[in-house]
Amino acid sequence: MSRPVRVADLGALGPDVEVTGRFVVAAKNLLTTRNGNPYLALTLGDKTGTVEARVWDLAEAMNQALDADQVVEVTGRTSVYQGQTQIIVANARLVPADEIDPADFLPASSLDQEAMWRDFEGLIGRVAQPELQAILMAVFGDADFAKNFCLAPAAKRFHHAHLGGLLEHTLSVGRMCLLAAGHYAEANAGLLLTGALLHDVGKVEEFDYELKIDYSDAGRLVGHIVLGANLVEDKCRTLPEVSDELRRMILHLILSHHGSPEFGSPVRPATLEAMLLHHLDDLDAKIDARGQFLRHHGGQEGHWSPYNNLMERFFYIGPDPAPPVPPSPPARVPDEAADPEPASSVEDDDTQAGLFEKGS
Repeated sequence: MSRPVRVADLGALGPDVEVTGRFVVAAKNLLTTRNGNPYLALTLGDKTGTVEARVWDLAEAMNQALDADQVVEVTGRTSVYQGQTQIIVANARLVPADEIDPADFLPASSLDQEAMWRDFEGLIGRVAQPELQAILMAVFGDADFAKNFCLAPAAKRFHHAHLGGLLEHTLSVGRMCLLAAGHYAEANAGLLLTGALLHDVGKVEEFDYELKIDYSDAGRLVGHIVLGANLVEDKCRTLPEVSDELRRMILHLILSHHGSPEFGSPVRPATLEAMLLHHLDDLDAKIDARGQFLRHHGGQEGHWSPYNNLMERFFYIGPDPAPPVPPSPPARVPDEAADPEPASSVEDDDTQAGLFEKGS
């Protein structure tokens, strides 16, 4: 009897196990064997990942019946090829549209979306300058845009590549920018935070994310940097309180946040705020990408991950030589009736004075 599976279940099954599952057809190619016989190569996916599948019998007929981006119910057997589990398809049928839940086929953020949005609104509230507030509200006060912003992924593959990933990534970058503004006193905290919250708004239009995450026509033809800059510029021009100089500063943050033309930015960061945003955005993306890579390659033996081609390195996964120390329990507040602690000596006060004072 066939066993219902998701992609994540397949690796543990071993070869020659009969399975059934519902997957979206991510890609298909009609190919030929060395003997000249046709076969159909499929990439099938669900919210847990993708798997390669092969149709040996009736390959041409199934190629005619199936199209990319359709949801199919597949029956077949597992096979292992070059260390990777595949499905040898015996039969497949199209799943009616009224039986399809897109959430079954797209990964989603593990964080609560409503809680993230509340935190995001809290960051908007931290921007004190009325002109910057007006820009943020013009963008995120649009209910339809805000809904799509909360659902969109931040990338197709590299980082935060799941539903809610754009909100998750933007929230993380915004929080780091607040910390950086507190450290670099010369930075304009409101301008930096506004740029952080707006830097990736073009990704709402850059991606399609119904049954699989892929680039939209606008994403491929224009890209999220220019899409975002256009959106924000259009909003700014409806706000008489926003000066041309401020509009240019915001646009510069968006246009330069990838750092250089080779990575898609038409200009390099030329202000302190733009430099901070670029590096913190890059940091957050790479830390998430590292985490995704290690989760995908979990269970490795030894102290090193497999080689990551995109970041051109191995990752150390061995034991921590200095494991974190658990926090000490909070000191007990003495009862009012208890005798007060003896005052510190003058010598103690002198030796400890100012060690942890603000600004040290």
